[in-house]
Amino acid sequence: MKRSLILMCLFTFFFFSCKKDSDVLKPVIAISIPNENAHFSVNEKIPVTATVNDESNIEYVVMQIIDENQIAVTAQIISKPNEKKAVISNDIVIENKKLKSGDYYIYIRAFDGANESSVRRNIHISEIAKYSKAIYVVTSPNQNQFSVYKTDSLYNTSLAFSPNGDFIGLQINSSDNQLYTCGSITGNLEALNATNHTMIWNNINNGAGMPFYTAMHHTANVLYVGYYDGHISGYDKNGQIVLNTTADGNQYYPTKISANNDLIFSEEKQLVGQLKRLSLYYSSTGAIKQSVLFPADVVNMFSKDNDNTFIFANQNGQAKIYIYNILQNSLWEPHTISGTIYAADKMDENTYFISTSNSIYRYLYNTNSLFALLFGTKSQCVKYNATTDEIVTANSKNINVYSNTTMNLTQTIAYSDSIYDIGILYNK
Repeated sequence: MKRSLILMCLFTFFFFSCKKDSDVLKPVIAISIPNENAHFSVNEKIPVTATVNDESNIEYVVMQIIDENQIAVTAQIISKPNEKKAVISNDIVIENKKLKSGDYYIYIRAFDGANESSVRRNIHISEIAKYSKAIYVVTSPNQNQFSVYKTDSLYNTSLAFSPNGDFIGLQINSSDNQLYTCGSITGNLEALNATNHTMIWNNINNGAGMPFYTAMHHTANVLYVGYYDGHISGYDKNGQIVLNTTADGNQYYPTKISANNDLIFSEEKQLVGQLKRLSLYYSSTGAIKQSVLFPADVVNMFSKDNDNTFIFANQNGQAKIYIYNILQNSLWEPHTISGTIYAADKMDENTYFISTSNSIYRYLYNTNSLFALLFGTKSQCVKYNATTDEIVTANSKNINVYSNTTMNLTQTIAYSDSIYDIGILYNK
């Protein structure tokens, strides 16, 4: 009797084991909604319906949207039907405003406890249209006080905030809706929410009567800050340091910073002495790539392409346009320009706006041409609004907005103090 009971137990165990092992069929997934190559937009609900069949109960079904590199662009939506046939319907919303237009896939994966299967359906997603939300204007009645004003898209102006201390720069991170201000001897480094202007994070100025911060530049979601002791730190949107680098030998300190995806460009001056140089650092490691002596004072720098960078500068008060070739580690001048450069901005890889003591110019690289747009106009700031195709300039205490195509004056905004800097906030 005991032997028969043991044999029965063994038979039952092997029977069910073999039955489970015999489940070799994968779940069959059929997507009915949406259609192949359907078009959607960011923030739009994407209705997804699929039928899943299997000879065993389906433990779970996962839905999400992935890109062409199989990287998820939405969170997973998990269903647990626990039946052999299930109709799964969900609305998937893409909330990432940074998402680029292109082809994506609805990705569905099902598991029956032993086998897994997946299907994809191609869809096209259109990104959010870019538009400018506000113009930020920094005014300063004296070297130890400044105010930041916000002018919205209807040109309504209000005081946004008034940080304590001196001021060396304003940077805007439209992707994360943040503003950055920085001082030198007394002003702190501060990151603020661009909607309500509340503090997100800050770093205290430890200059103790000496320069502390010396330069600031935001690009590719990293805020690069130069220090008088010679190092450059990169901060993410939360104020966490993602990069640290130090000028070779601690004999130089950064005075202007620019960057592309791979390199940090730093104009550097000697702590003791008159020499200036342009140094390049790898943005991934902070290691120095190369440097070259630089004969002028940089006003602004813009990457033209992976091999060339435009540098707008003044040499003993005389305006200079340089192109720095990275491969050759050398400088050359594509065009002469008169006067002193006050500011410069980039429209695209071919087009640049330059404000001098003589005029506001448009420079075209492909024809190596310099055009005087506003002859005799002296503007301490110039910015190009990429979404309205307008040029925004600062003339003493006024902001003037011009059409880039006709150069007609479309708007003037007056402020009580001299304008120090301009920044444009976009929706992404």
